[in-house]
Amino acid sequence: MSNDERKVFDAITLTAAYTGNESVDMEVRSNDKYSILAIYDKGAAETSNTCEIEVSFTPDGTEYAQTGFWSAAATSTFTAQTYQFAQDTNVPIDFEAMGRSMRIRVKETGVASNFGTLTLYLYRGKS
Repeated sequence: MSNDERKVFDAITLTAAYTGNESVDMEVRSNDKYSILAIYDKGAAETSNTCEIEVSFTPDGTEYAQTGFWSAAATSTFTAQTYQFAQDTNVPIDFEAMGRSMRIRVKETGVASNFGTLTLYLYRGKS
């Protein structure tokens, strides 16, 4: 893989918490466009699970800001964004980088007994 693409997670077994399912800080170029391709497979005999992905940025490796959006009102409210998608789904996610480092955290919800797996690729499109 080139410097513009990276396999962040390689068929990792998900858990119910973000802890332990997060990438190391990855250097990014602020204002560049990035895309994730997430490949999510449910655990055996599971029926209604979802995968959740959080993308955060930091200027210094200590203070993180999660991606999100502002409401379009006279007084704007910021809502942190979590990307959530159904089992056995492959999804693209696009966003713009901020800061110097990025962290991706993942977890699975709705699991009865068998956690699924996730493979996640990160691609950089130059500004």
